[in-house]
Amino acid sequence: MRLVYFFYFLLNADYKKVWQSIKCQKKNHNSFFMFADAIWCALYYGTSLNDYFNFRFFEKKHNERNQFASTLFMYKFHKALNNKRYIAKIDNKAEFRKYFNHLANDSEIFDISSPADVEKILQWIKNNNYFDL
Repeated sequence: MRLVYFFYFLLNADYKKVWQSIKCQKKNHNSFFMFADAIWCALYYGTSLNDYFNFRFFEKKHNERNQFASTLFMYKFHKALNNKRYIAKIDNKAEFRKYFNHLANDSEIFDISSPADVEKILQWIKNNNYFDL
């Protein structure tokens, strides 16, 4: 199963972001070895390439890397514990809010597609006393 997800991670990686992450660390780490290590971590630890950079695996030893809940681990965890009937409702924030709002703290979902939407968000923040604007 790990091998299947390894190829899934490789096929679905955002390589533009991967290369940008490698370039940011280029002065401290060899680019080729960093990419090879990221591939190794995907195979061995079940990490996505994003996990490798987000968790800064390039700075960690095996015993530290083993402490992280990788993307594959979290996938298996959620698959084992979440009722399949509710997965679509949990993955979509708007759907989650519709069905499970009584279980969550007050929150808002905003769609920013125009300057007026930004004004709406700023007004909401001001009205709800989250920040002093």
